Amino acid sequence: GNACTKGDTCSSGSCKGATVRCDDHNPCTDNRCDHHKGCYYPSKCDDGNPCTIDRCDRYGHCTNSQAVCSYGKVCIDGPCQYPYYYYPYYPYYPYDAPYVPPTPVAAAPIASKPQSYTIPAGTSITLPWGGSMLAAEALQVYNGLAYPGAKPTGFDRELGSPSQVASVGSMALSAMNQWEMIGLAWKEAGFNMTLIQPNKIALPAQGDGQNVVHFNGSTYDYYFLRNPAAGIWTVQIMPVNAASSGSGYSLISGLVQGPIPPIPKQT
Repeated sequence: GNACTKGDTCSSGSCKGATVRCDDHNPCTDNRCDHHKGCYYPSKCDDGNPCTIDRCDRYGHCTNSQAVCSYGKVCIDGPCQYPYYYYPYYPYYPYDAPYVPPTPVAAAPIASKPQSYTIPAGTSITLPWGGSMLAAEALQVYNGLAYPGAKPTGFDRELGSPSQVASVGSMALSAMNQWEMIGLAWKEAGFNMTLIQPNKIALPAQGDGQNVVHFNGSTYDYYFLRNPAAGIWTVQIMPVNAASSGSGYSLISGLVQGPIPPIPKQT
């Protein structure tokens, strides 16, 4: 039978009956009927969320407010309880997991601060490929270490300044056979050296054999400049296949005098 009908009769194989009227006269419930169980009256304000408090006023208006739990607890599927990660004394870590300090991240390697000194004017300077030239002024020397992945190390030098011109007198460098020498030497691994002119353009490495002479080998890279453009020149040094413990280099710069010794020919 159908629990939602009454006075059922059967006629020509068809059952009919009067519909049962379900009404509990409660504005806060829905009047429904189940064919097997009959009338039932579910709350009309139930939003299906176990963590809200459902209320209904006498006019049938619903409110659904969030459940308020005591400090440290949250509503999980109805009851207020501590979340899985909560522990009263160590609230930031799971109560059953030991604290593991974070692994320190190594800082990116950088070039060490170079140590500098000067070579007095008048000193004879031996070049890496043999031969020597005379220091026409005090030469500046920088010794440092470079590491793999380090950014290029830069050194600034002012060339063609009034003080520099005064130090060599009124005669041109070419007449006195003087050169601005910028040389880099090392023992292991390798380095690339680039000269940035005052106009911010890199000096061509091949040189011209007259005003720019460039010598480089397996352990050195030297430039000799005659009458360089006045302004700030930047020397950039970049290690190639540097050792993890650092690769040493020595940079020397300043005015030198005399003919440039040629590189001996390989026999």
